[in-house]
Amino acid sequence: MQLLQAGMSAVDADMAGITAMHFAAMRGHYAMLHVLSNAGGDVNAASLDGTTVLRCAATGGHSAAVAALLELGAHANDGTATNVPSLVAAAEHGHLDVVDLLLQAGADVNTIARQTGATALYIAASRGHEAVVRRLVYAGATLDTAAKVPLTAAMTNDRMAIVHLLEALCVEYRAVEKTLLHAARLGDVDGVLALLDKGLSAHEVDEHENTLVHLAVLGGHRALLAVLLQQPGIPTMRINKFGESPMMLAIKMAADDMVHLLHTTAQATTVPLVPRRSPPPTALLGFGGSGIVFRDTLDGVDVAVKMLKNRHDASHFRREISVMKANPSPYVVRLVATADEDTDPQLLLEFMDGGDLASYLNAEMTQAPAAVGYSHVEIAWAVANALKDLHARNIVHRDIKTQNILLSSVHYIKVADLGIAKGVAMHMTTGVGTTEWKAPEVSTSSRETYGTPVDIFAFGVLLEKLYPDVVEQDNSAWYAVLAKRCKAINPADRPTAIEIVNNLRPELLAKQSKLVLSLRAFRNDQVRC
Repeated sequence: MQLLQAGMSAVDADMAGITAMHFAAMRGHYAMLHVLSNAGGDVNAASLDGTTVLRCAATGGHSAAVAALLELGAHANDGTATNVPSLVAAAEHGHLDVVDLLLQAGADVNTIARQTGATALYIAASRGHEAVVRRLVYAGATLDTAAKVPLTAAMTNDRMAIVHLLEALCVEYRAVEKTLLHAARLGDVDGVLALLDKGLSAHEVDEHENTLVHLAVLGGHRALLAVLLQQPGIPTMRINKFGESPMMLAIKMAADDMVHLLHTTAQATTVPLVPRRSPPPTALLGFGGSGIVFRDTLDGVDVAVKMLKNRHDASHFRREISVMKANPSPYVVRLVATADEDTDPQLLLEFMDGGDLASYLNAEMTQAPAAVGYSHVEIAWAVANALKDLHARNIVHRDIKTQNILLSSVHYIKVADLGIAKGVAMHMTTGVGTTEWKAPEVSTSSRETYGTPVDIFAFGVLLEKLYPDVVEQDNSAWYAVLAKRCKAINPADRPTAIEIVNNLRPELLAKQSKLVLSLRAFRNDQVRC
């Protein structure tokens, strides 16, 4: 403390890259960790050999220091090419309380020490730490990894008590695992919580790769979903064997309350500012008069990066950043990160591997292969809900068209390009959007007031694209009637986005058995159990 008061920096390191945070963690001085953090110390600092501050505390079994670091933002999954993960280090030394803290913070129970290939369970089994072995198994540790089998490790090191424990746990765990999955299918909140408290992993999956979150959504168990989403590190984006994520299921089932819960959880993280990206020559996804879009990665995940050709056009990008930060919707392409927001902004967005709807409809017409396969009512449902969310916040998209509706095998169906979106105002600029999709009031030469009805008009055009027979006379199909209402000359005669969603809901639900691919297997499993 005296050194800090004398002007020493909390981020200073010695020749080995060891900081004051490292030393405090080694000695378990949890109060000092808070002091150093407040003075600018990095809780995720790593020495030159890769040793993290958290690993120092975990190796020494300093549970209070580990808890302090996790509270201050230390990454529970801190394994690198040179750093042994803190979970593996704690398991090696038999520190059960530290193992518990790390698992509760979302540490991957099957993380490996890359230099040796050992998991926490393997190393705990080889050292004979029975309590740690039991905790890891109940947290979902893999019992039979190809390279490092815990049972073999125990036998090799003559740990017969561990051998017998592992053999018993294999049988016991499989039975309890089935009980957990069954409880989730039935929406048994108390049963699921009791089994999770016993040490079972929230990452369990069934034979269809359904997570507990999948099962909660499929069963319509809102209360269970709310509880599961509070579990640290709960997987919400996993795709099951039917190609469906929990969010896809909730959207297809028109379960608005569960869509909201899942989206609220996904949006809990802030949008980080990251270093600029340079476009690789082979990763170009698209370009226009003012900017380009290219494919890149962020933390190992594919993203689409939008950047300007001319930084003087940055106002549109800054507006898009503002709208996407202030108006999150599960039906709008998510802003993952930004770069250079003030001068020459880049937007890092969810990568939509299915391309745009214009290309998708063309592929359908020519019977060409497509990366995804979604029905037209699903597409209309997603776009209508995007407009509902935007309009609820008084935001007009102003450029709804097939090129701005993107498809993905992971992120489903989303509206993109909020660059010219604006809040509803007394007067709005004429000449925006694309001519075919423009409402009559947009093209007027006078500065006439217009607002959300312009998006409704464009939605009517979208229905014509999705259902070409909509223009036939005397067509009484739901989409023909709705398209006609959406394209009314008088904006006041057009339905609201909420009305459109309510019109579409029965059409979507009528096709649920075909659209929700996971549903039949789920119902069979409910009966079988």
